[in-house]
Amino acid sequence: MSPCECLNENFMCHPATGCVCRHGYKGELCDEEAVGGLRRIEHAGSSSGSVAAGVVVALILVAIIIAIYLYYRRRVANLKTEIAQ
Repeated sequence: MSPCECLNENFMCHPATGCVCRHGYKGELCDEEAVGGLRRIEHAGSSSGSVAAGVVVALILVAIIIAIYLYYRRRVANLKTEIAQ
């Protein structure tokens, strides 16, 4: 097995098929950028999903912090009444 001698840096050496275009390139000489509308749509969709997930996680964290605060505030109030008796 000998290493590939590809034409330019837009190729990569595949062990089974030899020189193939790197991700993002196409054409006989791998000199055309493979940028399509579908790829942009998928990127936008995943970005919206990430934002929504981030908002949900943030809301859950805020709810947990509020619950912990209220729990300790009530606990301190109960301890004060027990000590006062």
